[in-house]
Amino acid sequence: MGEDQLERLTLTPGSVLAGKYSVERVLGEGGMGVVVAATHLELGERVAVKFLHPDAVENEEVAQRFVREARAAVKIKNEHVARIIDVGRMDNGSPYMVMEYLEGHDLSAEKHGAGLPIEDAVDYVIQACDAMAEAHAAGIVHRDLKPANLFLTQRADGAPLVKVLDFGISKMAQPDAASLSLTKTATAMGSPLYMSPEQMRSAKTVDHRTDIWSLGVILFELLAKGTPFVATTLPELCAAIFSEPPRNLRELRPEVPEALEKVVLRCLERDTASRWQNVGELASALAPFAPRRSRPLIERIGKVLSRAGLADELEVPVSIAAPPTQEATVPFVDAARTNVAWTETGKVEPRRRSPLVAAGALAALALLGIGGWALTRPPSAQPEPAPSALAAPVQAPSTLPTPAPVVVPSAAAPEPTLAPAASVEPTPSASAKSAPKPRDAKGPEKKPEPEAKPEPKPQPKPKNPLDIGLK
Repeated sequence: MGEDQLERLTLTPGSVLAGKYSVERVLGEGGMGVVVAATHLELGERVAVKFLHPDAVENEEVAQRFVREARAAVKIKNEHVARIIDVGRMDNGSPYMVMEYLEGHDLSAEKHGAGLPIEDAVDYVIQACDAMAEAHAAGIVHRDLKPANLFLTQRADGAPLVKVLDFGISKMAQPDAASLSLTKTATAMGSPLYMSPEQMRSAKTVDHRTDIWSLGVILFELLAKGTPFVATTLPELCAAIFSEPPRNLRELRPEVPEALEKVVLRCLERDTASRWQNVGELASALAPFAPRRSRPLIERIGKVLSRAGLADELEVPVSIAAPPTQEATVPFVDAARTNVAWTETGKVEPRRRSPLVAAGALAALALLGIGGWALTRPPSAQPEPAPSALAAPVQAPSTLPTPAPVVVPSAAAPEPTLAPAASVEPTPSASAKSAPKPRDAKGPEKKPEPEAKPEPKPQPKPKNPLDIGLK
């Protein structure tokens, strides 16, 4: 069958196109064209070359649109769009388009296999949204988005990569009744299954929101392995799209979250004002159900649309944000200043006091203790006894004032009772300082021998005045 298709295009396997592309085999066929594999003779690189069917070539307007839209697709510099390498015409005037060669399969094969994981289905549609964001920013509306035009390949690291195909080809072709009669029924039903109601009315007046409808149908099909509208004929399908509600997604696949179903159903709103207004809103709404690898893509979609003035830059929901941050742990390394700062956080080290500060503090405490002792002592006219010679002299700090020497009154005064050995003489109170202190030029008189008296009862040793202030 491939050779017949090539013969219709006046090509045979091994024939050279434009003097540099050697044709190999047919890769696929659509309603308006056929794609063949070829090899660039100079570079040795495999490429894909797309041609229009001979029936479509006869329509000059279709041929002109093919070339014009191919040039527009070159402007979309996006990894999710099949890269356009060259455009030209063959000797018979038929236009052709050279694209990058892709290994993989389109998403139409995914719906027939095992149930596609929800995250993967959402991720595939978000990747298509990224391609459409740049297309819409460039003023291009695809109008023929469907699983067959979303090609699934792989990146170098093995991650899935979706490529959008057929920009500006099928949407620009307006086949007449004769062309439709030559098209297979399955092919004719293929595009209407994903067409919005407004596109069925008039393909010329639609805007980018028709692509949002198509993306909603694609996601519905990837999740449920069936389209939201089912019919046996084209008129019945059109009637269902215009008037009937879509099928219940969660009945077809119960594990689909209710919130995700609402996102899909909003894509299928017949009123364009009730739909997602741009692919950025759709991608952001899909974020909670997408894998983490989709987050940078969703942020990029918002920035592309924002720069084009088509939407405000959207924020990605927290549910798809980076993994929850954990408390930072700093590995301990000896003599590392950073580690010391981390390990000492919250621990209060005792401050080292200078000797002068310590001496001043002791002096202040001593003064407070002496003052308290003097105030609590009952008043007496007797002079304070002289310190015993047996008492160990204690040198007061340099900050304390030197107390004046105490002069013993005349012999007529009653003899004081000697107390046990005491420590430093306390400083006289304010009242004692004001009283005149008699002095003898010859020095203090010698104490007379005390009369024999009965031995007094032992008295408790008075506390050191300094102890009062230190405790």
